[in-house]
Amino acid sequence: MTKQSLLDDIRHENGRGSGPNCWVGQLLASLTPQDRADLEAAFADSNIQHSAIARALRNRGYDVKQSAIPRHRKKECSCESR
Repeated sequence: MTKQSLLDDIRHENGRGSGPNCWVGQLLASLTPQDRADLEAAFADSNIQHSAIARALRNRGYDVKQSAIPRHRKKECSCESR
């Protein structure tokens, strides 16, 4: 197996993240204006833990992975490449 060049790796990474919003971004787009504002306020509050947000969303029936919360909060998700 031939190892790719660094430039090939960079080109590969350049195309990543250009797809649809992450799960959290998709959820935000589907919420009522009040729920969206509440969730965005929770993201902005550094005193609220990622796990608390994930639990509250799961309690409301959303199939959320806890790992999606910090990625979205830190702007490390596909929403930021759009």
